Amino acid sequence: MTQAEVRKLLLANIVNTTPDKKNPCDAWLSDRQWAQIYELASDQALTFKGLDTFFSENITAFKHIIESSEPQDEDFPAKYKDLSPVQKLILLRILRPDKIVPAIQKAIQAKLGRSFVEYDTFGLDSVLADTRPQTPLIFILSPGSDPLEDIFKLAQSINQEVLMISLGQGQDKAADTAIKGAKDNGKWVVLQNCHLAPSYLLKVEKGLSVEDD
Repeated sequence: MTQAEVRKLLLANIVNTTPDKKNPCDAWLSDRQWAQIYELASDQALTFKGLDTFFSENITAFKHIIESSEPQDEDFPAKYKDLSPVQKLILLRILRPDKIVPAIQKAIQAKLGRSFVEYDTFGLDSVLADTRPQTPLIFILSPGSDPLEDIFKLAQSINQEVLMISLGQGQDKAADTAIKGAKDNGKWVVLQNCHLAPSYLLKVEKGLSVEDD
């Protein structure tokens, strides 16, 4: 694996060359994909010299890969059958970019083992067992993720009442009241939109530190 191959894998979708050969199969191969193939064949730092010509001479084989439901498991034809894992990923990213993630996972698993691509399912019940009342759980969310359903399911399974406060302007007092009530009655408090009230979080942290002492 060379630096040029890694760079091409990461930047395969960037095209700086205009092909001087016509797309040989524009019914199912986009002009952009053909431009990427042509540029790959022209890159002297890589091992794809003549790929554009070879592709035109083996259209049926490449069409099979493009139309496959699992193209990452298919072999490339003839001289490209024995590509290195990274070289295969470069070509696959051009032909089937939608399958590049499972293809990378397959390559990692083959080289390093299954444990590098699999992870334990997250479970709030196991996390809860390691916490104390003075130890809050902090959820750092990615776009589209929402732990509320799991929180409410866990609370329901142990007959735990949950109070929800959405932080923001003027919500400090409501949050204080909820936290005090939760302390007195053993309830849970979920503070949402914490990024909108960093100064209030410092106040909460200080209060927990005092109780922990």
